[in-house]
Amino acid sequence: GVLKNKLSLDINEVGVANLRVSGHHLVISFADGNFKVFDLKRREPKLICTKSVSQYIHHFVSVVSGQANSNGTLIGLIANKSSSNSVLLIMNHEKDIVKVLDFTVERRQEIDESNGDCSLLPESLPDNIKRDQLKLLSELTGCNVLKFHWDSIDPRLLLIEVGRVTKKQKQTGRESEDWERAVITLFVTQDLSYLFQDIKPLKSKHHGLVGCTAPSVYYMRK
Repeated sequence: GVLKNKLSLDINEVGVANLRVSGHHLVISFADGNFKVFDLKRREPKLICTKSVSQYIHHFVSVVSGQANSNGTLIGLIANKSSSNSVLLIMNHEKDIVKVLDFTVERRQEIDESNGDCSLLPESLPDNIKRDQLKLLSELTGCNVLKFHWDSIDPRLLLIEVGRVTKKQKQTGRESEDWERAVITLFVTQDLSYLFQDIKPLKSKHHGLVGCTAPSVYYMRK
C-alpha cells in the first residue's frame, strides 16, 4: 500500500524554492535561504535540521536546490551569490560542520604554504596523491556549480556538474581548448574532507547530469 503523510509549514515562511526527497529524507529550501530537513521513516515526518544558508555564505542571494545523501547525514545546497556566482554548501548537520565549495576563486587561502596541505583534503595524504588532488582543484578554478547529485546508495559519493565562468588560460597566456561543462566525481567524509576522483567533460550530446547509482551515472540527452 501507499502511506500518505501530510507536512504543514508555517504560514510566515517565505515561499518554497525547492523540494527534494532522497531515500527517507526530505530537504525543503526557501527563497530567503532557510532550509529544513525531515526524516520520513516515521509515521509522522520528523524535523531533524533547520538552518539558514545566509549565515555561511557572504553576499547570499538565493537557494537553487538542496538534497540529502543516501543516509541523511550530509546535506548539499546550491546557492547563488550577488556576484552571479553559484557555490555548493555541504553540511554535516549532526556535527554542525559546514564547508562551501566555491570554484570561482583560486584556493590559495585554503592551502598551507609551509607543507602544501589543503583544508579541503584529508590530512596525511601521500605527497603524490596530494599533488594530483591540487592539480584537479586548479582545473576547476573559474567554474560555477550547476547541479549536484549524491549517489543513491553510497552516502560518501557526490557528483557535481560545473560550468566555466571564464575560459581556462594556459601558462603561455593563450586560451586552452578546454571543456565548458564537466562532471566532478568525489568522495566526502563525515568531517567534510574531500577526495576528488576525476573530472569528465560533458559530451555535446548530453544536456546535463540527472543522477547516480554507482557504477552508473545518468545524463539527459539533447
